[in-house]
Amino acid sequence: MRGSRCAAICVAITFLFPAIAIAAPQSGKAFIPPVDGEITKPFKMLKNSFGPGSHRGVDFGVPSETPVKASGAGEVTFVGPVGGEGLFITISHEKGLETTYSYLSSTDVVNGQRVAQGDVIGKSGEGHPGEGAPALHFGAKQDGKYIDPEMLFQDFSDITELIQMMQVQEQSSGSSRLAPGSSNGPASSRGPGGQGGSGGPGRPTGMDDGLKAPAAVFGSNVDLGPPSKVGVGPAVVAPPGSWKGPDAVNPGSASKSGRGPTRQSDAIQPALDSAARDKANRIALQKELAETSRQRDGVMSELERLLGNPPVKGRVKPTSANEAKRLYQELAVLNKRYAGAKKLWDQLEAVAEDGNDGLESDQVYLLDFDTDFANGDGKAIVALGNPDTSKHVGIVVPGLGSRLDYIDGPISNAANLRKTIHDRLGPAASSETSAIMWLGYDAPETIADAQDSLEAVAGAAALKEFVRELRWTYKGLEELGAVGRYERQHITVIGHSYGSSVTGFAGTRGIDAQDLALLASPGSGGTDAGDLGAPARRIWAARNEADVIKGAIGFAALGDDPTNRNFGAVRIPMDDSQQGHAADAYYRMRSTGLLNLARITSGHADEVAAGGTD
Repeated sequence: MRGSRCAAICVAITFLFPAIAIAAPQSGKAFIPPVDGEITKPFKMLKNSFGPGSHRGVDFGVPSETPVKASGAGEVTFVGPVGGEGLFITISHEKGLETTYSYLSSTDVVNGQRVAQGDVIGKSGEGHPGEGAPALHFGAKQDGKYIDPEMLFQDFSDITELIQMMQVQEQSSGSSRLAPGSSNGPASSRGPGGQGGSGGPGRPTGMDDGLKAPAAVFGSNVDLGPPSKVGVGPAVVAPPGSWKGPDAVNPGSASKSGRGPTRQSDAIQPALDSAARDKANRIALQKELAETSRQRDGVMSELERLLGNPPVKGRVKPTSANEAKRLYQELAVLNKRYAGAKKLWDQLEAVAEDGNDGLESDQVYLLDFDTDFANGDGKAIVALGNPDTSKHVGIVVPGLGSRLDYIDGPISNAANLRKTIHDRLGPAASSETSAIMWLGYDAPETIADAQDSLEAVAGAAALKEFVRELRWTYKGLEELGAVGRYERQHITVIGHSYGSSVTGFAGTRGIDAQDLALLASPGSGGTDAGDLGAPARRIWAARNEADVIKGAIGFAALGDDPTNRNFGAVRIPMDDSQQGHAADAYYRMRSTGLLNLARITSGHADEVAAGGTD
């Protein structure tokens, strides 16, 4: 999903930044909106933050002379005019965070004054020169970098947690992914739209069109250092200065490339945890729903202007025909974006309620997502159970035809895997296992497309980076003593259909996983199990007798069939209820095949009896 990665937040950040003693927030939150009013112009940060189109804060549409309150407690570090365009106030808070209040008509504070949250510091003025409407411009910076101020109004009890959210935003390559779902103030981080945390998405003013996700989740050219040797010992640490990934940084040093901090030590540093990612991405997802809905309304209004409502035959002039066609194409993409985002949101809520498998609602983690349907079919990573603290992690990689607006099937398959661990192997086994649905690549939509290895190779690189990120996250938390229960995390990757080819190619490229399972595979990415890392890692394969992939031709570019007798993979026993190529045949509840996948994932591979071979 895009863009260069920044440094991840150091969990022990309180030791790295000088503390500023401040009063406890009156609201129970670290920050509040400085005025009561609707946001009429959202934050939008382009590559050139001072160039046309950028807006380095948010505008609250309020009458002039409206009292302006300090959003959070801190020290006033600037009061005065700037460029003859009204009065400005800057307040410094903890850990390098600043808030700014611009185009004021008057001020009630002085430099060096300590203020509490909610203290009146001045009155609003006429807003941006030339805008034509009075407003308060409210901005925020973290260590000198502009951030979306709406993030400040989320449900954070302290600034340390807030800064963790900012790190996810910095991974977003210039977009405002982390803005909340309501322009009228706080939005629930677990409920869409910021309208009471229930019902449909809110309808705030817009956000940046291009949602940009952390590159290390969906692949990039970042150097994450050498992988560990599969199956033995802890992860190998990159040499000093060579590591440019997100999870091990010195927050005090800036990269000369401008891409953020670089690693200065070969010691493992703390990682951005899954709970922080989930909270940030849910905020981004609810805002995506609201903004996509707003954009659809705008396109429909333009079409009505051109065609009439209802459309009138002959109304469109030849000069307007191309414009109408462009709008219809834009609307089609927006409809897919909305459908994908809505389906993902609904599944996040539904999966925790679907069956008694010991999974609570706060144990469903949205690790990343992408609603780009203009250049792909959307992506998502959803974890059932916290991978940061789980002894075992099973990664489910879906195959042919997978896309964000059909994400319910892949998420259900991951849920079935974890349910089976819970039901058949016991609550203790499921409590220490995380099942991750990983749609981190653009899956081909047709069998003809699937005969090409291009998507499999690209997906394999992204999958390898994701697994490596899991290693860094888990190891980092372990070093801090937050985990400490397990010597080494056990990771299993299960690929179905084209997803098995992605998994196999990742195996040939040294993915740091102990078990790879290839289901209904059109090709393994290699010529034998040794190509995929055996015997250092276990290679499993399964295909039912009714699967159409059996004997299929045209997939030579994807490698050999892993179920062939001479390939060297261990065949996973299945039963007669598992028929056909569809994924639900392989993840069918109460089936022998799924039970064996559950055994492999949860560290009970010795209980799997080898199946037959063709």
